[in-house]
Amino acid sequence: MKQKTTISVFKADVGGPGHMKPFPEMVREIKTYLYGHGDLFKSAHVSTTGDDITIILGHSRGPNDPGIHELCFKAFVAATEMAKRMNAYAAGQDLFSTAFCGNLAGMGPQIIEMEVEERGGETFVLFCLDKTRAGALNGALRRMFGEVGTNTGLLHSSLMQQGYIFEVQDNYFEGPGERVVRLNTRTEMAELTALLVNDDRYVIRSVMSAATGEVGAMVSTFCLDRHSETHVGKDDPVALVRVQGVWPALGDVLNPFSLIFLVAGGMRGSHRVPLMPVKVSTPVSDSDGPAVISAQVFCTCGGVLTPPEDGFDQPTWDEVRRKTAKIATWLRSIEPDGTTLPPEEIEYHGIHETVKRLQPRFIVTNKPESK
Repeated sequence: MKQKTTISVFKADVGGPGHMKPFPEMVREIKTYLYGHGDLFKSAHVSTTGDDITIILGHSRGPNDPGIHELCFKAFVAATEMAKRMNAYAAGQDLFSTAFCGNLAGMGPQIIEMEVEERGGETFVLFCLDKTRAGALNGALRRMFGEVGTNTGLLHSSLMQQGYIFEVQDNYFEGPGERVVRLNTRTEMAELTALLVNDDRYVIRSVMSAATGEVGAMVSTFCLDRHSETHVGKDDPVALVRVQGVWPALGDVLNPFSLIFLVAGGMRGSHRVPLMPVKVSTPVSDSDGPAVISAQVFCTCGGVLTPPEDGFDQPTWDEVRRKTAKIATWLRSIEPDGTTLPPEEIEYHGIHETVKRLQPRFIVTNKPESK
């Protein structure tokens, strides 16, 4: 039996100048800590998107390995300590605890761990998003795996024509456990689309091949605001998508982001904003937006990751970015109400407290007289 490779991704905002970008010194702290414990993994890469730092590791220890999780937790703690020394804003924001409890799940960072039997030419895309939530990927994933107009492989591959199984998670479920449903794109595309319209509640957690049963895509679905009374802001998810073979081609996977998706996020996580495909290490500075997504393309051989290529560093995407910026500017021109999220989706609690404070001042007028 072939040895399996585990690809582990951890992403967190642990501070910086405003909500723009981590300081380079913070990134160096993470790299120094990781490579001081290089016996735990086969390869590692550290990058930034907006104000988040992402760690990706290739190893053979399997998902949920305590050593891997503790390593990344302590790396983020090291970056947090550097942020504090530099008097950075929001130092340690996404770390809910300073004590490791055996697993990083539920402690703040976004996490994906995908275990695969490597194919020849094993290639995947790491998507990192900032200033938005996991549902921001609903439309793009539906297109890349389910629509012939995006993925023409659905016309040519008998394996693809068997469909893909989407696992959709209900983020309003309060547990214990997680409430999910599985839908096959071949027979239930309308039902899938009906769920994904509500991108606050229903989010894609994974995509599997109906032909092989293998997992081809995973999205982090941890909701920061539902696990912390003090955290404010969006979840800033990560996603892994395998490409080629039984999966969409690289061009099919990147193509949906040439469209303009309006997603929840932006300033204080409280608006509908366009999702901009950006180069790796791009800061966020325009009204805490627009929401951004980066794409790093890796190959892996025995758990050793190649240096990544930047999926959005190509002239075509410059035009998409210009278009996205124009739409973002236009949307702000119809403020304050035009792009504000519904009250139940706004994660900053001040507006809820204001409305609650005003309730006693309401009076009932034109009340019919009792007979």
